[in-house]
Amino acid sequence: MKTFACVIQDRKDEFARLFDLPANAFMDELMTVIQKRFCLDVVRLDDWMAAHRGYDIDKDGSLSDFIRKTYGDEAVKFIEENM
Repeated sequence: MKTFACVIQDRKDEFARLFDLPANAFMDELMTVIQKRFCLDVVRLDDWMAAHRGYDIDKDGSLSDFIRKTYGDEAVKFIEENM
């Protein structure tokens, strides 16, 4: 059985593969510890997408829609599973 740290690292690696970004910048550390699973800070991700990838809710719709268009369905599923 994998340790908690290994499971978290696997999820961080998956995030990095899907988004080509460091997962540490978007991991909600407190919720990850409390829930004992990898948790994303969706607000931080939303803010970053707006500042660095041009995400605009009025133009692009939801963050989920933007991620689907930019990164694909697998990335959307990852986000939904790790909120």
